[in-house]
Amino acid sequence: MTESIKIKNPQKIKTLILTTLFTLGILVSIGFWGVRQVEEETKSNLAEYLQTSLNSNIKILQFWMTEKKLDAEVLASESDIQEKIFHLVKLSEKKTVTAKELLATKELTGLRKQLGLTSKKYGFVGFVIFNKAGLQIGALLDH
Repeated sequence: MTESIKIKNPQKIKTLILTTLFTLGILVSIGFWGVRQVEEETKSNLAEYLQTSLNSNIKILQFWMTEKKLDAEVLASESDIQEKIFHLVKLSEKKTVTAKELLATKELTGLRKQLGLTSKKYGFVGFVIFNKAGLQIGALLDH
């Protein structure tokens, strides 16, 4: 009952197999090329989006910093605050003054009360005062 299949033209079958493999190879190559193109386009779009987002965040941060600087300048322009700061600066220029003495001054205590509440109101972390030599002579916190 078993009939054997006779190959009438082995050259045609060989050509058909080669053509099929060649076509399959071209389709696979086109598929890989397409996937690579989509991947590159996606990366390019993502990079462009991230750059735009970064630029926007930088502009917003610059605007925010400008606003905070203006707030600090308004506070620093008050004559009462300036007098207290100038007193601390003069005191810090004395060679014999210690950190304990600066911490105990009524000027720093007054600045802490006045600027401590204002710092919270404006969203500042606190304040720090430096003398001309760049040394810290006062701040909201002792340390």
